[in-house]
Amino acid sequence: MTYIFLITGFLLLFIGADFFVSSSANISKTFNINPFFMGLTIVAFGTSSPELSVSLISSLNGSYGLCIGNIIGSNLFNILMVVGALGFIKTLRVDNSILKMEFLFLIFCSITLLLLSMDNSLGKFDGILLLLLFTYYMFSFSPINNYRESIPLIRNNIIKFKDNTKFYDILINIFSLLAIFTGGKMVVDSCLNIVDYLDISSRLIGFTIVAIGTSLPELITSIIASCKNEGDIALGSIIGSNIFNILFVIAIPALINPIAIDSKLIFDSIFTIIATILAFIFIKRENDITKHESLILVFTYIIYIQFFISKS
Repeated sequence: MTYIFLITGFLLLFIGADFFVSSSANISKTFNINPFFMGLTIVAFGTSSPELSVSLISSLNGSYGLCIGNIIGSNLFNILMVVGALGFIKTLRVDNSILKMEFLFLIFCSITLLLLSMDNSLGKFDGILLLLLFTYYMFSFSPINNYRESIPLIRNNIIKFKDNTKFYDILINIFSLLAIFTGGKMVVDSCLNIVDYLDISSRLIGFTIVAIGTSLPELITSIIASCKNEGDIALGSIIGSNIFNILFVIAIPALINPIAIDSKLIFDSIFTIIATILAFIFIKRENDITKHESLILVFTYIIYIQFFISKS
């Protein structure tokens, strides 16, 4: 019965995230948001909502290994498996400005999280600092970050929003969020039962099963976007999701309850930073990622997971 609840929870997370992205995209079109910014924000937040749900609920339950393991594991899966899958399916062309700004900012955020975690905990001050970085991130990449241009643009968009937005998109948005948090509750409860029954660490199940399960929306969304020649949305979704996971998804639980961090998760965090830098180097060389490089990323993930399980 526990495994049925786990699968049902993942289905609710996946379906909820899918409908959340679709309805949010429909609403955002009235605001003339460019594709890459949409990938960094609307799509990234939607695909990261399962991680937020799982991490928040597991933190409230005191299962900190599941909370942090889910985030670090998801980011590692995104940067190695999802980027690797995109490059293997189709050569992923990347605009140089993305590498200079968003990708470097992701590396900076990853290092910041590592430094904050060195005392084996994340408290309210750490959560506030991460949220301040999140605010900076949202403001910096906002298409209306110029004050003089903001007022008329906001006024015109409010009029468009009233005229063009369909009411059912808003309802779908609300119900999809309910599905996401219901699914998250089912996943966390099921995983805690599995941890007790099999006598394994919550870090192990969070870093593997839960991380992969909650990262499926990123994988599916990015593959679909790439196949439609929307490489900017595909990569923007991955980078944005990882930034959201660090600056928002971890920050919210840290503000509610201080999070104890296993020293082993700090090692996992270091490896995730190395993996992110590796992906950056591959893409930076010729502003794309080849099938050969994609296979290296995928096999790096497989080897590390095998090492991770053997040491847990």
